[in-house]
Amino acid sequence: MIFAFVMFAAVALGAAIGCGWLLGARRGSAARGALRQAVAAAQAQVEATAAAAARAEARVAEAEADGAGAREELTLVRATATAFRDQVREQAAGLAAARDATAAELRTCRTELATVSAEHAAARGQLAKVALEHSAQRAEIATLRERLAADLESGRAREGRAVAELERVLAPLAQRERLASQLARLEVGGGTRGELPRMMDAIAQIGQFSTVVLSDEAGLPLAVNHEGGDGTVLAGVWSMLLTLADRVTTAGAPSPLAVVVHDAANQTIVHRLFSSAGTRFLLTAVSRGRSLPPESLDPALSKLERLLSGSALAS
Repeated sequence: MIFAFVMFAAVALGAAIGCGWLLGARRGSAARGALRQAVAAAQAQVEATAAAAARAEARVAEAEADGAGAREELTLVRATATAFRDQVREQAAGLAAARDATAAELRTCRTELATVSAEHAAARGQLAKVALEHSAQRAEIATLRERLAADLESGRAREGRAVAELERVLAPLAQRERLASQLARLEVGGGTRGELPRMMDAIAQIGQFSTVVLSDEAGLPLAVNHEGGDGTVLAGVWSMLLTLADRVTTAGAPSPLAVVVHDAANQTIVHRLFSSAGTRFLLTAVSRGRSLPPESLDPALSKLERLLSGSALAS
């Protein structure tokens, strides 16, 4: 049994040696392949390095050639720089001269500006003075305008009062002139006594009388205006004026021609005594609330005398 074990061990050892040799041979082959690859790679790298060195040598040669051109270019640049520096120095000198001239001109301008500023300040002061005077003048003008307006208003008021007073004073005269003018233009129509009632209406309308009566010396009404009633009482009462006129004449005094009466009813009654064809008549007119002069009815007398000297009263 030991023998079998020894034999088995020997066989196993031989197998192990065989396997180890095979494994070593395989690894050696792989190592030789790797070494060959490394050698190939190193050779390729050497070749690349040689090519790079060749290129570097070519670049060095080019650089040396470029250096020679650069030195020539540098010389040209230096010459150009020298000329540029000279030009710069010339321009700097011109600039300095221009700067000095500008500075002198600036000083002159500053001097002129100071003078102008002083003149402007003086002008502003004068302008302020003028503006102040103008404001004072405007205030004075406004005051004068107010005074003038007040004076004009007062003058207008005085003028209005004067005109009103003048109109009040002249109103009776104007009314008298209007009454005289219109009474003088009365139409006698046919020229007979039949026109007397129409004449009484016209006299009442023109003179704005409430009643106009024409009566004879016996106190009988010959004609009365349409709105004056029958006029009998008025004619009968005031016929005594004819008797009074006779007594005055008998006493040697001038014969009365007109009588104005103002009664308690605020009526003004004008009586006008006149004659026509040898007969005496009395023309009476009644007005309310206004005064009448004694000659108010005189412009109508010539027309009445013509009518009264005509034919008998028409029906």
